[in-house]
Amino acid sequence: MTRQTNLKLTKLRRISPLIFLLVWNTVSSFAIPMQVNGALNISVLQGNNAVNNIQEKKGTDPIVHVQDASGAPLAGVEVTFSLPLSGAGATFQNGQKTITSVTDAQGLATGRGLVPNTTAGPFEIVVVATYRNQRTRITIQQSNTGQSVRHPHGKLIAIVAAVGGAGAAAAFLRNSEKPCTPPDPRCTPPATITAGSPTPGSPR
Repeated sequence: MTRQTNLKLTKLRRISPLIFLLVWNTVSSFAIPMQVNGALNISVLQGNNAVNNIQEKKGTDPIVHVQDASGAPLAGVEVTFSLPLSGAGATFQNGQKTITSVTDAQGLATGRGLVPNTTAGPFEIVVVATYRNQRTRITIQQSNTGQSVRHPHGKLIAIVAAVGGAGAAAAFLRNSEKPCTPPDPRCTPPATITAGSPTPGSPR
């Protein structure tokens, strides 16, 4: 071989590993395709368009329901909830901006402990569900306000019951209950009406 041929072979040996690495990375990226908005279906049961109270530091935990392509609930799906890093937003439990939950037997996952920050305005919660080689991403819209708001938990319990049955609704109710101490208004027992003899009063 001539000296020029030897130089070409030497350069080829040096370049070949780099070419091989680039080709391998390209091929491996298609070996296990990630399906975005494919076989996983996510529906929001709680938290979409919710309004959080800044003064009372009360937020609405996002709850999602994950199903497969046939509509059956999926257990064991890893669901990540991510909040904005600045501006109007909130934090999850322990002050985290991102929290990961795993769906239960009914396919439910919750971003627990959401507390609004002191900035009023709308924001998005990014939800990503990952299961085996499937991945789906959705967003949940919420906003913060300084005005008093109500949280319709009764409606949510009805939805959970429709999804997973009475047992799922009871389990959700137990998990959503939080201890309180006076003067927290949540500690005030609800008014009850009991049957009995009427009490006479002055005529009107």
